Amino acid sequence: MTEFGPDPTFRTYLQILCHRKWRVGSITALGRAASLGYWLTAHKEYSATARLLGQPSVNASGLDVVQ
Repeated sequence: MTEFGPDPTFRTYLQILCHRKWRVGSITALGRAASLGYWLTAHKEYSATARLLGQPSVNASGLDVVQ
C-alpha cells in the first residue's frame, strides 16, 4: 500500500479497483459465464406430484361442500 499511503481508506480501495477495472471486470464476466454454462447444462434433479383428495359432505344449509 506504499503507492497510496500508509493508511488505507475507502477512497484508496476505490482507486485500486479503478486501476484494476479490466481485471475485476474480466474475472466477473468469467464467473458469470461459468455459472450460466452450468445453469444451462445442469440436469433436473427433482420432481414433484400432488393429488387433492376430497369427499363431499353436507353442511348446515343442506348444500354439498367438498372438504
